[in-house]
Amino acid sequence: YTGMAAAVFAPSCVSLASQTNLNWLAITIGGLTFCILIITLILSILDSRLESKTHMYAKSLKSANDQLMHMATHDVLTDLPNRLVLCERIQHAIHVSQRSKKSFAVLYIDLDGFKVVNDSLGHQIGDSLLKQVSERLKDVLRKEDTLSRIGGDEFAAVVEDLNDTDNAMGICEQINQAMILPFKTTRAELNISTSIGIAIFPNDGESVEILLHNADAAMYEVKRSGRN
Repeated sequence: YTGMAAAVFAPSCVSLASQTNLNWLAITIGGLTFCILIITLILSILDSRLESKTHMYAKSLKSANDQLMHMATHDVLTDLPNRLVLCERIQHAIHVSQRSKKSFAVLYIDLDGFKVVNDSLGHQIGDSLLKQVSERLKDVLRKEDTLSRIGGDEFAAVVEDLNDTDNAMGICEQINQAMILPFKTTRAELNISTSIGIAIFPNDGESVEILLHNADAAMYEVKRSGRN
């Protein structure tokens, strides 16, 4: 009303509204409104489908990235952490031990006579044996310990939070005891023993490389001295 009151119309002006067919005007407005609603509905459906596909692609991409990350950090055969993860766990254990003043052990585990089994019975039997060995090793070690397959028939473990270095010896004895029962394969029952080298932080090294090297050297000394 304010706008209308403020408007001044010249006497000679002509109103187009009086010349417009109101029925056709209503039909035209109704048709345009209906078209706009239909277009809006179609765009909404397309947007919803696009969002759904985007979510699906994002989920697939995350799953693929997770799988790639797992493959990059775990052994394909046994699904144990690989050497990369092992080194990270040793480095983490070093930091924790420096704060807590408690030691930890790096165990280097090698299977005795595995090459003979692999060469005589085939890689399939050898792979089956490695899987069973890894399961027994996991049963012996605690959940907070890290078991890794370094390669071939060699495993390594990080045993943290040791109150006494004798605890590491006790765990190694448990590992040897776990290997006494024969391993069942599709072709034969196999008896396998382990040779284990131990490096204790900080007595046997204060870095990842030195601890692994000394544990490996200790394991080879066990091999040279008669194995098991």
